[in-house]
Amino acid sequence: MKVGIIGVGAVGTACAKSVLLRGSCHEIILLDVNESRARGVTADLSHVELLCPPCAFGPVATRTWLTPVSS
Repeated sequence: MKVGIIGVGAVGTACAKSVLLRGSCHEIILLDVNESRARGVTADLSHVELLCPPCAFGPVATRTWLTPVSS
């Protein structure tokens, strides 16, 4: 099962960490407007990955549709 988390602020990071530690899925995909933050969270969590049940991180992606649209 894949899990996608939109937004890697405090709550998104906590959710990703919880899913990783429980081994609830096989792949985690992190989506955020700030690509460097998403990559940083992925790097942080990948260090713990070896100590957890099998899970892989999918590609980190940013989506421009998450940014507000000016009218």
